[in-house]
Amino acid sequence: MDNANGKVAIITGGSRGIGAAIAERLAKDGLKVVINYAGSTVEAEALAGKIERAGGRATAAQADVSDPAAVARLFDATDVAFGGVDVLVNNAGIMHLASIDESDDRLFDSHVAINLKGTFNTLRKRRSGCGKADASSTYRPARPAFCTRHMASMPRPRLASKL
Repeated sequence: MDNANGKVAIITGGSRGIGAAIAERLAKDGLKVVINYAGSTVEAEALAGKIERAGGRATAAQADVSDPAAVARLFDATDVAFGGVDVLVNNAGIMHLASIDESDDRLFDSHVAINLKGTFNTLRKRRSGCGKADASSTYRPARPAFCTRHMASMPRPRLASKL
C-alpha cells in the first residue's frame, strides 16, 4: 500500500476476532500496530509475536477504553513505542445479549461504557491531531480508515429544509 511504511495504528479490542484480523492486515500493509486489549494478555502478546515473526512491527498495550486515564496511558505507550499515532481503529466492543426483563443497570452501563464512552475517550484523546503524520502523508488503504485528525476540518452535515 502507498504511504503505509512508518505509520502507526492503534487497534482497540485488537487481541481477538475482527480486531486481530485488522491488526494483521495493517501490519501486512506496512503499518506498525498497537494491539490494545482489556484482559486478553496472552492472546495480545501472541498476536504481536506472530506479526513480528512475519516481519511486521507490533506491540500489545493493556487499557480499558472506558477509563480516560487508561486511554491516556495507551496513547503514551504508543508514543514511547512508535513515536505517535496515525490511524485509530475503534474496534473494542461488547454485546451481552439479554431480554429487557433480564437486563439491569450494570449490564446497560457496561455496554455504554465500552461501546460508546470507549470510542469517545479515544477520539477525544486525539481530536486535534492523530500523531506525527501530516495530512499530505496520511495512509490511504484500499478501504478508507478514519483518523480523528480530520474531525475538525470535516464539514458538518446539513439538514434538508424540505423533504
